[in-house]
Amino acid sequence: DISINALTLGGLVFAIGEVVDDAIIDVENILRRLRENKRATAPLPALDIVYEGSREIRNSVVFATLIILVAFTPIFFLQGIEGRIFQPMAIAYLAAIASSLIVAITLVPVLSYYLMGNEQHAREYGLGPISEFLLARYQRLLQHLLAWPLPVVASTLVLLVAAAITFSGLGRSFIPPFHEGNLVIATTMMPGTSLEENLRMGREVEKLIGEMPEVASLAQRAGRSRLDEDAQPVNFSEFDIALKPGTPNVPEVMQRIREQLAQIPGMSTNVSQFITHRMSEILSGVRSQVAVKLYGQDFAVLQQKQQEIYQAVQGVAGIVDLQMEPMILVPGMEVHVNRAEAAAYGFTPGAIVAQVEQAFNGVVTSKVLEQDRTFDLFLRINETARADIRTLGEMPLISPEGMVVPLRDLARFTAVQEPYMINRDSGARRAVVQWNTEGRDLDSVVREAQARIKEKVKLPPGYALEIGGDFEGQQRATRNLLMSGAAALVLMTLIMFQAFRNWSLVLLIMLNLPLALIGGVFALALAGETLNVSSMIGMVALFGVATRNSLLLISRYQHLMQAQPQLSLAEVAVRGACDRLVPILLTAFTAALAVTPLIFGDPTGKEMERPLAIVLLGGMLSSTVLNLVVIPTLFRWLATRWPARFIPAVA
Repeated sequence: DISINALTLGGLVFAIGEVVDDAIIDVENILRRLRENKRATAPLPALDIVYEGSREIRNSVVFATLIILVAFTPIFFLQGIEGRIFQPMAIAYLAAIASSLIVAITLVPVLSYYLMGNEQHAREYGLGPISEFLLARYQRLLQHLLAWPLPVVASTLVLLVAAAITFSGLGRSFIPPFHEGNLVIATTMMPGTSLEENLRMGREVEKLIGEMPEVASLAQRAGRSRLDEDAQPVNFSEFDIALKPGTPNVPEVMQRIREQLAQIPGMSTNVSQFITHRMSEILSGVRSQVAVKLYGQDFAVLQQKQQEIYQAVQGVAGIVDLQMEPMILVPGMEVHVNRAEAAAYGFTPGAIVAQVEQAFNGVVTSKVLEQDRTFDLFLRINETARADIRTLGEMPLISPEGMVVPLRDLARFTAVQEPYMINRDSGARRAVVQWNTEGRDLDSVVREAQARIKEKVKLPPGYALEIGGDFEGQQRATRNLLMSGAAALVLMTLIMFQAFRNWSLVLLIMLNLPLALIGGVFALALAGETLNVSSMIGMVALFGVATRNSLLLISRYQHLMQAQPQLSLAEVAVRGACDRLVPILLTAFTAALAVTPLIFGDPTGKEMERPLAIVLLGGMLSSTVLNLVVIPTLFRWLATRWPARFIPAVA
């Protein structure tokens, strides 16, 4: 089930600019045909003109919409949390686009006949002054450019190279940062810290953070119950911080919080925004954006290599909240049962160990009622006896026959140092070094850290290292989008071939794809955005949006060459482009207006859609301008040199 939320609404907002495109193209073509019919010496009935005008661009509209639908399918191949975020948006978008196609091919022609198919239509609905001005200037510009195709191609190549250089310099991250107004501080004291000490340190945190002018409220949660889905020991706390509305520069506030908490010794801290905090935990099982996980069996080796990894990544620019998952040794006791003596008294090794464990850890023996509350009666040996090995030897054990036997007669025990906690992933022991990133893109931080780890940390056989968290999610999303995007591109190419039955025309249309990316890349760089899942989805979706205009333009060329074979290639290029100028500009303008609210204004609630909108806006601007200049120039230039590849196919 999909509900109406920020993501589905974002998909509908993106669709607003697209759902009217089919109707714009249909209505504009009908208007043009009605104007031509008005000037004809033997005008045809309005119904015939409306029908022919709609039928003329029917295939182009259907194929263009199919291409847009295919362009968005890679989103459905996203896995994990990124798929859960963006798939509802894609479903809402595709549903709106599919509905608009149905309306465009059924209702729009009917309404066009009843609303515009009258005798005064051509006079009342002629081209406006702006359209006439643009058409006149565009026609002169295009005629000039057709005479100089090489400078047009060279300029386009320069822009492509500049875009490629800019693209290589873009930072890379997983998802855009949120603007929530809420922070979470996760703190970890040394293992064994009591609840009372943790609460005392919590009061110190409240004093340091609560006095900051940006903080509206602060609350501490110390530990989590063992039955909780997110059970935590009592040395762990989370502080929920609500910032005052309108707090500017939240990253700066987070950095000041880190500096304040650095005054408290013996406490590891992790400062992040609430949604980011929870997403990191879902991605890697730890509460940081990046988790370096080391797997192996020997605890001492894991501990040593964890320390080496920690030291290796220290000093990497952009790393904050660097910490190690606690791997310390605490006092323990090993019990070695004398099996022969135990059997003589009727004990099994398991029974002896169970009684020792109950004596140390305690056992509930009864219930105590105090007023209206019931308490467990907890019995175990006193603390002094637990601390003295010699006293432990006198601990009485009861045999199955009821005999009382001192522990020293059945087993020997020694004090040892043992791990406080052993964490595992899929049954394998693990050690973790984790951190967040700030002031630098995720990808460059992790790659520098990887290089340092590779240089300074040598793993023995049987030990493996992996990097999880946001970096793993970013790599997975990039891989899935590249593979599914390539498949979608192939399918889009086949759809275009089905429309034209001419590979030369298909390849000419495909040239508009890099032209669209020029604007998308420059827009990301100007906005200071990174290349993340949202912006990559925008680039994939841009292929479909940009292909629509090229397909409509080439289909117009095809129609002119079939209907008026006496026209020269230059005349076809100019007339076809001028015929498509108004609908192309209208569709681009409406789409740009639709995504503008997602780019400007308060970013809260629009974080996921904003990079996608930036790419679409920049890409539509560049593809529209270059499509109206480069495609006609290349069409005339290539068709002049290789007429057999273009003209016979459409003649």
